[in-house]
Amino acid sequence: MKPYRIFTLRSWKMLSILLLVLCFGCSSAPSSKAPTSDAAAIFTMAAQTASVRLTMTQKVITYVPPTDVPTVQEDFDSMDQTPVPGAETPNPATGTQAQTGITDTPAAPATTPTPAAVSNGAACIPANPPQTGKVLDIIDGDTIKVMIDGKTYTVRYIGVDAPEYVKTKEFYAAEARQENSKLVFAKDITLIKDKSDTDPAGRLLRYVKIGETFVNLELVTKGFAKALSSPPDSACDTSFASAQDQASAAKTGLWNK
Repeated sequence: MKPYRIFTLRSWKMLSILLLVLCFGCSSAPSSKAPTSDAAAIFTMAAQTASVRLTMTQKVITYVPPTDVPTVQEDFDSMDQTPVPGAETPNPATGTQAQTGITDTPAAPATTPTPAAVSNGAACIPANPPQTGKVLDIIDGDTIKVMIDGKTYTVRYIGVDAPEYVKTKEFYAAEARQENSKLVFAKDITLIKDKSDTDPAGRLLRYVKIGETFVNLELVTKGFAKALSSPPDSACDTSFASAQDQASAAKTGLWNK
């Protein structure tokens, strides 16, 4: 009976060890489903993040910052650096301040700036009820598309004639269209009519302002359009004619041909 007991005890020990090994192996075996599910979730999140990033990048690429806004340094450089009479300047020999141009005449008081609405000729605009709209498109130097109260209208500037862009591409047409775009594209504008509401083509006839800038007159002043008298809408004809004379004399814009 003794050999039989020894064999039985050893058998139980071996069986116990074998069961432990098997159980350990089962608990440490990787799951075949969990990684697949996690990988799919990670991929979905990464794809969404990439989509957002690419969209933001595209917006940055297509955005064109304004080029006509002066920097602080440009404003500083444009300041008059001429010494003011009576001002003190450093003396390199003594290291003290020396006065230059001393005078007993008191300084003149600062001149009050002229309001922009008067200086830019906008005072000629009739006192008709204004409309407001947002510019959706630029057709050429004197014609735009505007949304007013949720509807889209084609607006023709009163009193000016820019080079034809759509059909014939006249001289300076592209430049006039670009300048018009810089002035009003995607901006809120104010529209004021003269006598007529529309022209034969159904376009609204309007004087256009953005802030204190009289857009119609601005285009003539800078040589992007000519003055065009179109009675009975002639309230600003004198201002347009004067601006054209100055631009022509200075050979500005389309007059530099």
